[in-house]
Amino acid sequence: MLETFVQKGEAVIVQSDKSFDIRYSIAKDHAKLFPEIIVFSKDKILIDDVRDFTYEFQKETSGTVHGVRKLAVIICDEIAQPAQHALLKVLEDMSPESCILIYTHTHSVFLSTVLSRVVLKYEEAEEVVKDWNIHSKTVAERFDMIKKLMKEYDDEKVSKQDIISIVASIQESDKKKGEHGEIYTRAMSMLKQPSVSIKYVLEYVCALV
Repeated sequence: MLETFVQKGEAVIVQSDKSFDIRYSIAKDHAKLFPEIIVFSKDKILIDDVRDFTYEFQKETSGTVHGVRKLAVIICDEIAQPAQHALLKVLEDMSPESCILIYTHTHSVFLSTVLSRVVLKYEEAEEVVKDWNIHSKTVAERFDMIKKLMKEYDDEKVSKQDIISIVASIQESDKKKGEHGEIYTRAMSMLKQPSVSIKYVLEYVCALV
């Protein structure tokens, strides 16, 4: 469900391998269930499109989607620079009761100023996190999971982004439980470096957990 990617007051870019048409179909199916969801789709978004979106997004509404007053889904693959500047203003002025989810094929088309205002997620990697059922694992089980990840990465069964998402999920869960949070925080910091050795980071976690 798309709404599970965002939290109240948050803006998210969800990068997906799915085609534009499939992403549009998923969003429209959600809109049938939740009329308060605004679906705005265009292959390339221009500044006038953002103005139209802003008008709809800022309208008052009485309904909610999972406790959120307004959830907007923007589906695009390209967005003009003037449109991004206009979108940035929307992101800066977002109500704490609203959410924006930008559903795109790649986040690389967005300006750094826009990326600094959003949470970046990867749809396929999030599905990997769900399949691994991380939040229900014990510390010992997560240790075994990290060792398994090392082998699967060597065998090219999981990607770097899958590993980042899994480690980030463990980090989030451990922060709540107060278990090894600083280890995973350090691991996440290393994983964000462009030339990092994935195997080194996983070995680092195994050595300290």
